[in-house]
Amino acid sequence: MAKWNRKSLLRACEEVLNRSDCTIELGGVTEAKTTAWGKYDMNPAGEPSNIRFRLDPSKSSLIEGLLHEALHVVLDRYLVGFSEGLEEVVIRAIEEDLWKKGFSPGDVKRWRALIERKIGK
Repeated sequence: MAKWNRKSLLRACEEVLNRSDCTIELGGVTEAKTTAWGKYDMNPAGEPSNIRFRLDPSKSSLIEGLLHEALHVVLDRYLVGFSEGLEEVVIRAIEEDLWKKGFSPGDVKRWRALIERKIGK
């Protein structure tokens, strides 16, 4: 089992966002009380594929929204057995910690550039 720290989690999330099979769309999100969603398939080896994120930039920070959704992908295999509600509690707690303590100004700059490349700006 992987031993995670702030740096390794941020790096893993960034790797998800940099994947060629990862797409990011901006627009409304129809689920109530949701500012972003992520969908992905799991291949037979248990690895995520066909990763799709959609964010509503009028309701959420793009970086925070993508961090949250990428954490779902990165931590999927470790959260098996958690209820959906408890999984959200865990992801939100990690997201908040990473955002407040893990992101450097250089990380923010790099993530902004990554997002701009992915959405075609």
